[in-house]
Amino acid sequence: MSGGRWRPIPIRSCSAVGAFGIGIEAFCTWWEAGHPQLSGPITTLDEPWLPTDRACEVPSWKAREHLPDRKAIKLMTRRVQLGLAAALEAWGKPEESTLPPPHRRAMYTGCSVPTDEDWTFRLPIEESIEGGAFDMHRFATHGQEFLNPLWLVKSLTNNVLAFGSKTMDLQGTNNNFEGDAASALVAVAEAARALADGRADVALAGAGDSLVSVESLLNVARHGGVPQIPGEGASFVRMDRGTLGPPARAGGLAVLGFGSAMAPDSGALACSMDPPPDIIDAIATARNLAWEEAAPFVSDTFPALRLLGPRLPPTEGDIPELRPSDFLGDCAAAGGALLVASAWAESLQSDALGPYELVAAGPSGEVAVLVLGTDFDGSLDVEEV
Repeated sequence: MSGGRWRPIPIRSCSAVGAFGIGIEAFCTWWEAGHPQLSGPITTLDEPWLPTDRACEVPSWKAREHLPDRKAIKLMTRRVQLGLAAALEAWGKPEESTLPPPHRRAMYTGCSVPTDEDWTFRLPIEESIEGGAFDMHRFATHGQEFLNPLWLVKSLTNNVLAFGSKTMDLQGTNNNFEGDAASALVAVAEAARALADGRADVALAGAGDSLVSVESLLNVARHGGVPQIPGEGASFVRMDRGTLGPPARAGGLAVLGFGSAMAPDSGALACSMDPPPDIIDAIATARNLAWEEAAPFVSDTFPALRLLGPRLPPTEGDIPELRPSDFLGDCAAAGGALLVASAWAESLQSDALGPYELVAAGPSGEVAVLVLGTDFDGSLDVEEV
């Protein structure tokens, strides 16, 4: 976010969906209870080869109870359903007359790289086997007849963005970032940048994702183990330039700074709790950039609480740290978004006004650090933007 005139961007609302339940109130209740571990037996899959029999699933999820367009649900995988539900909660039900025009409404999302989540190719492949081996000719002449023509549509990584922008008429700047947990923090930071630069007046940012899927668990099984219990969830925030009225609460959170870096040799992060040294170095680089940007707006140069994304090891030092994925499972891209929800819940519960440091990394070496803190007076001088 450096390079232009920058100032804190207030977070007006936050949403959450996960193993704790549906809605930010359910998340805050779980957080206040000491954030107990929420894993249980997998109920949504029955594959005999699964590398684990436990997961952190959203309980009693019924998309039709939370999404307005029932026909569109057929085009959504579970992660997209969860993401859209969270986006709708964060957006709320504002009066249309109070909103900026659609072209001034932005949306940014993070994602992992899902493929064939619903096991769409299973039947076509099974129908293309001859003599115990897959036969390409038989697939072309017979197997592909069993392939659902919507398979590609359902597998697009930007579907949360697409359905969200359509449902809420968000026609302004938008982008979708692939990078697992790190991508959700990138989405929040880029939304804040768009608001600070004056390219949008209101923005949604976050992610919905799930590792409780056949394809995801197959990938884990191929790499030899389960570093963390798989989970699923979603979280979004709504931010604006300070032109849409007072903040949701006094002393609410704001985006203060962001930094990113790459560790291209960190492929082991996908399936290891012992990441290679270059990830640690990349985190240090991103951390320095984030705090440099936040420095004009904070009195302390260290966080009241550091929130770590999935699979990241504890940091040496005296700063309190917490890894929500220890309790919620590894929710992939949503694991980064739920860090923001964690800071939101902590700011409600704790006397500490922050700042909070959020750290996440993706399996390809993407690293992101986001600094959140108090939105001092809850307003922005838009003339200075």
